[in-house]
Amino acid sequence: MNTEKFTGKAESYAKARPGYPDAAMDYIKTLVPPNAVFADIGAGTGKFTELLAKSGYTVFAVEPNADMQEQLSITLAPYQNAKIITGSAEATTLPDHSIDVVTCAQALGWFDLKAFRTECRRIGKSDVLVISLYNVTPGDNHTPGSHRLSSKQAAELFFKNPVVREFPNPILYTRERWLQQNASISDNPQPSDSEYEAHIAEMNAVFDSNNVDGLLRINLVTTVYSEMIIPEALSIMDERFGHDTLISIATIDGNRPAVRTVNSYYEEGSFYTVTYALSNKMKQIQSNPEVAICGEWFTAHGIGENIGYVRDEKNTEIMSKLRTVFAEWYDNGHTDESDPNTCILCVRLTDGVIFSNGTRYDIDFTKNAR
Repeated sequence: MNTEKFTGKAESYAKARPGYPDAAMDYIKTLVPPNAVFADIGAGTGKFTELLAKSGYTVFAVEPNADMQEQLSITLAPYQNAKIITGSAEATTLPDHSIDVVTCAQALGWFDLKAFRTECRRIGKSDVLVISLYNVTPGDNHTPGSHRLSSKQAAELFFKNPVVREFPNPILYTRERWLQQNASISDNPQPSDSEYEAHIAEMNAVFDSNNVDGLLRINLVTTVYSEMIIPEALSIMDERFGHDTLISIATIDGNRPAVRTVNSYYEEGSFYTVTYALSNKMKQIQSNPEVAICGEWFTAHGIGENIGYVRDEKNTEIMSKLRTVFAEWYDNGHTDESDPNTCILCVRLTDGVIFSNGTRYDIDFTKNAR
C-alpha cells in the first residue's frame, strides 16, 4: 500500500469527500453482532469510521498516513470507543484473533489483496466478516492509474462469494466543495505542481457547465460487498475437496480395520458419499460410527451417519449438489435411485491434519463448524 499518496490532501478530503448514506449503515448493522469489534482499514480521515463509532461499536481505525491521521484524530475526538492505530492493510499491528468485522471504505484498491487476506485471517476471529464499501458514479468506467485497482476491480478480485448491495447516495456540491473534492483525489495535482492551474480551470469549467442554481448534483451509488473469510485451512479444504474427489474411509470390522476408497464431496466440515445402506461399510458404521479418512495430503477422524434415502425431501439440497458434482459417472449404472436402500453417507469431521505448500495445518472441525 502506498502510504504517501494522500499527503497534503487530507484537509480537502475531510471537508469535501462524500460520506455514506444512512441506509447503507443500517444494512451493515444487520450483518454484525451487537457488540462487534471493528477494524476499519485505511480509515483515512474517518468518513466511515465515525459512523461506526457513532453507532457505539468498538473500532480500531488503522491508517498509515500521518497527514490523514491528523484529520482522523479530529474526526474521532468525541468517541472514546474509537482508537487510532498506525498500521497498514498488510500489517495492522492489531492482536491475533481480536476482530469481529474488518471494514475498508473507498480503500480496497490500494491494498496488496493477498497480504490483506492473510492479515484479515490473522486479526479476525473465526469466520471474520470483511466488508468493503465505496462510492461510484453509475456508468463511470474510469480506471485509475496503473499503480492501483479501482474499488470495484479490487472487490471483484478479493471476494469469492460476496453479498453485494447498492444504495443511492446523491451529493450536492457547491463550487468550493467541488474544487476541494477534486483536490483530495490522489492523482490530481497539488498547488505546487505546474499543471495545477490548468486542472483548476478545467474543474471550474465542469462546474459552470453542469451546476443548477450554484449546485452540482452527482448521483453517486454506495456499493457494499460483504463476506465471511474462513480460516486458511478450511479454505484449502474447500479448494481441494469441494468437488468429486477420491477419499479412503477406514471403519472397524470386528477387531480389524477395513478401508474403502470412495467418490466423495466435501462441504462445511463434512464429506458426502452416495452409497448402499446394506453394504458392509454401512453396517460397520451403524455398529461403530467412528471412522478415519485419508485424502490428498489429508488425514482426519469423524463420525459417519446414514442420513437417509437419496430421494428423501430432507436430502433435496445436498442431492442436487451431489448429482452435479458426480455427473460424469452418476447416471452410467453405478447408482439406482429407485432403490430405497440407496442412501447418503455423511462423515462429520472432528479433527484433521492437512498439508499445503510445505505447511501443516491442524484443524479442530468442532470449533470451526460453519
